[in-house]
Amino acid sequence: METLSQAITRLRAAGYVTDFSASPEGNLLCRSCGARHAPESIEIRETVRFEGDSNPDDEAILLAVSCADGCLGTYSVAFGAGAPPADVTFLQRLSRSQTGPAQHLSGTGADGGLVFDAWRPNRSARAAAEGQGPEVVMLPGAPYRLDLTVWALRRRSRNRLDQWDGTYRRALVVGDRPVSVEVKQNGGVHPMLTLSVLTPGRYTTSELDSIKGQVQRLLGATVSLESFYGLAEIEPRLGELVHRFVGVRPPRFPTLFEAMVNAIANQQLSLEVGIELLNRFTDQFGTRPKDAHGLVAFPDAESILTIHPDELRGLGFSMRKAEYILSSAHAVATGAITSSQLESCDRIEATELLLAIRGLGRWSAEYILLRGVGRLDVFPADDVGARNKIQRLMELTRPPNRGEIISMTAPWDPWAGMVYFHLLLDGLAQSGFIDD
Repeated sequence: METLSQAITRLRAAGYVTDFSASPEGNLLCRSCGARHAPESIEIRETVRFEGDSNPDDEAILLAVSCADGCLGTYSVAFGAGAPPADVTFLQRLSRSQTGPAQHLSGTGADGGLVFDAWRPNRSARAAAEGQGPEVVMLPGAPYRLDLTVWALRRRSRNRLDQWDGTYRRALVVGDRPVSVEVKQNGGVHPMLTLSVLTPGRYTTSELDSIKGQVQRLLGATVSLESFYGLAEIEPRLGELVHRFVGVRPPRFPTLFEAMVNAIANQQLSLEVGIELLNRFTDQFGTRPKDAHGLVAFPDAESILTIHPDELRGLGFSMRKAEYILSSAHAVATGAITSSQLESCDRIEATELLLAIRGLGRWSAEYILLRGVGRLDVFPADDVGARNKIQRLMELTRPPNRGEIISMTAPWDPWAGMVYFHLLLDGLAQSGFIDD
């Protein structure tokens, strides 16, 4: 395989003789013309990616570029944890371009590798041995912390669906097949997420788009929190809390049905018991990818329609909860309720749509809107744990009631749900699950 120095020599022989470097603001500095060029004005003629043999932080990218003044040259950067901030800023801006360079970044380089936001073959030794699928590098923007986001998603270490050991792993349903994926973060304060498909096989473009979209939704990778951080700066009660967990993004279940079953399982039970019920539900009715990673994908609504309530009772659900799950499965499978419906209407109307489904009360509806639909304007005001955390945050002498919580969280609109996730992490830190 071609080395970095060999690729530079080859490109110089082809006329790419200028050295380009990134400026602090994320433009590209041309050593020939002396100008600083915005990413959207750069034409990328070729991309070459170099994999670290034993350390992913040794990965590098070489770009053959033409600046707006017609100078031809090369730009190279290592993008592991020690990547220079200026280089990472430039690459982030470049990957977000809607035309020009973004089109080139979606193509293949000389070694068949891909750059940002586009799939590439996974050439690690483990991937080769297991015949794994492709991978993609995503730029969620700073700040981002995968560990905090995963903990906000999984809530307890006994959660077998969302696995974490410094790398996040989960099984997803893509089309009609389950697929195991993993996500790693590197890049230091300039975060990069590498999403790898662990299950062997051939994947269509639409399947890869589905995998990437589900993971981005799960991990809040496309959610901008700039205005939320601005709110925290002027809200004295929020500043310290938000600073402790800066980088967490709002997690979201991949499907509406999974959010509904989560809500039902946790109704009037401890989180530990609720998550164990979800583990059993997934193990019994979920689908297993054809690989050796031992993950199980959460079942879809259609597959649950045919089961008998007694099967759910055998897992530990009450008869009433079993009926609630089947009612939710019917509503989703028949299209009586959809995520797009709940996203497009206002908060009150969305709550009413969920309340119309048997077994979903006010707490469940708000839980689903926040965790399943991504409605960050929703704070589950009937959540007992949240009430206690609000009491501590606001230094109250007693837990507030629902009306008081609604009044106290009103100034946080439309980010009250984001505060909920921060309070959750605060509780996890106090319990010793995470380090803040």
